[in-house]
Amino acid sequence: MKDIEDLKAFLKESFPDARIYLFGSRARDDASRFSDIDIAIEGEAPLKERLAEVRFAIEESLMPWKVDIVDLKQVPYLKDVVRKEGILWH
Repeated sequence: MKDIEDLKAFLKESFPDARIYLFGSRARDDASRFSDIDIAIEGEAPLKERLAEVRFAIEESLMPWKVDIVDLKQVPYLKDVVRKEGILWH
């Protein structure tokens, strides 16, 4: 994984039954070249174990940016922001 399109494909494969959003500065198109990538996952099934595996895989990849992934069930206060400004990837 080396770019955002690779990340998008990896996340779709990793969470086939969940909604995946890009949000934050990259979704608003005001990111700097150093900005992280903010991802929100919204699914029915518990995501804790799978999220840990996915985070580890991303950290070990060639991805040049920090990737923050949140489970919207764990941070419900972000739901409105993510749904309003986020870009639905899957």
